[in-house]
Amino acid sequence: MSVRPDLGIWGKWGDDGAFRYPLLAHLLDSAATAQAIFRSWMPERLVLQMDGRLAGTGCSFEQVVVTAAGLHDLGKISPTFQGQLVGRRAGEFAAQTELLRESGYWIPSGPLLRPSPGREREFVARHEVASTVLLRQVTGAEPTGFDCVVGGHHGKWRSFGGLECDPGTYPVACEFYDRLLGDERWRAQADAHTVALLDVLGQAACDTRIEFDRAAVPI
Repeated sequence: MSVRPDLGIWGKWGDDGAFRYPLLAHLLDSAATAQAIFRSWMPERLVLQMDGRLAGTGCSFEQVVVTAAGLHDLGKISPTFQGQLVGRRAGEFAAQTELLRESGYWIPSGPLLRPSPGREREFVARHEVASTVLLRQVTGAEPTGFDCVVGGHHGKWRSFGGLECDPGTYPVACEFYDRLLGDERWRAQADAHTVALLDVLGQAACDTRIEFDRAAVPI
């Protein structure tokens, strides 16, 4: 039997945890909103230009935008995000973290929650970085493709998925992602959320393995 998305994996969190919006719903909302905005706002000239540059990839510009929007927060399927473990809000999310642990999800402890300042801390703490890693592992996304889009959706491009993991340089981040990707529950949920989203999108979805190196738009 295939694993279903765990609706306890949250995407948006209300004040004091009074309202938790499932991640799957947030991903579907994002894809639907992106499609509606694209069809009502995107200039036809730009659509034609980008469709031309994407020729040969099997994807249209609209499919790229909708799929990227739908998958942008896949990295929230991570203990550091679900429990806000690296930061000041861990206490607020303690009950959520314990619930995950009791449900069989791996929860890091000790050194894995004390990454060094700078990029390694970003790699462990930021969910958009986790999105790049999970996309590459779950869907085979390329570092010059969807990895670029999801890694920068908060305005600063962050990516760990396109790098060869060097334990000498990033010991905590390398171990963290080895454990995350090796954990049956977390990996199964990344797979389940991806499959569910792409199934709903159907023909509106794009193959996440395409590369965008020929599709850049001069700004």
